[in-house]
Amino acid sequence: MVGPSSPPTTGRPTVVLLGPQPDGERQVAAKLAELGVRGPVALITAGWQEYESEDRALRRHLRVPSHNLELHARSEDVFAADPQLSEAHKARQTLLRQIQNFYRVRLEAADDAAKAIAVRHVDPSLLEAELAVSIEVFRHLDREHVERCSQVHADYVARVRPHARPEVARHRAEIARLIGESDAVVIGGGHVASLLSRLHLFGVPALLTQSPDRPVVAWSAGAMALTDRVVCFHDFPPYGKDVAQVLERGLGLAPGIVALPDPRGRVRLDDAEGIGRFARRMAPDRCFGLEAGSALTYAKVAATEDASAQAGWAQRRAQSVAAPRGITDTQQEMAAYKGPALPEP
Repeated sequence: MVGPSSPPTTGRPTVVLLGPQPDGERQVAAKLAELGVRGPVALITAGWQEYESEDRALRRHLRVPSHNLELHARSEDVFAADPQLSEAHKARQTLLRQIQNFYRVRLEAADDAAKAIAVRHVDPSLLEAELAVSIEVFRHLDREHVERCSQVHADYVARVRPHARPEVARHRAEIARLIGESDAVVIGGGHVASLLSRLHLFGVPALLTQSPDRPVVAWSAGAMALTDRVVCFHDFPPYGKDVAQVLERGLGLAPGIVALPDPRGRVRLDDAEGIGRFARRMAPDRCFGLEAGSALTYAKVAATEDASAQAGWAQRRAQSVAAPRGITDTQQEMAAYKGPALPEP
């Protein structure tokens, strides 16, 4: 099953989630310095896809030794060397896209119904009850979609066994060595579905939890990938309806939240009712808008913590939040991420 449904048994490292980096990743460098990271740092820029290697500016701004794990390029090498795996991967991604499209059709119908009901002139208590029903319809669709996607991934792993294929195993061993030699892992933004796909192909989620003393710093799509559920949004989409979608399970290293990068550019922050509905839909997870300059930090969880601490892993909340200027705490916690983000071929 893709994306952890339970806490890692080897603990959880310090995790720092950041918003967009308009100043050339200088905030990433500042966070690494705060954490006492001297390098080397393992870079993951697979979300940039074919531009993955264009990391010269990023590496310069970090001001510590670094090496790019090149997950996207490695995946291309693997698919070229193993046509059977490549075809299976494409078939899985096509199926996921189709499932995402059908899920979106259902969401749009639910959204139309909810909006039609919301403007009825009836007793306020009845209208509130109907709003709760509308929200539960969305929650049901979200849960069902996540489970269906997880089953697709589980079936793929059981049938294809990508981890046992020679080329994948070779790259996994190299990546494990590089991460093992690193003081921290930095994950960039970009195409979140592509990023998740490469992270799982090379077994990176398990590697990130092997040492709670190796922090993980991620921004934008990288931050989204570390949460329990990846939620895609845009209140001003170039086409289609502005209905938020759950993509699939994330890595679960930042549990209990929905990460929403760049809320100022993507969310109608003056739509308090819409934001409130979205927050109720995502509950019990809390929604955090990650504007440029904001940061959300989870303290590390060691594998030796007692059983009660491990049992509460999925409910742990951020240890510190730096709110972006001009956005209130309430708006930040409920900012909605809307719009399509489909798995790539």
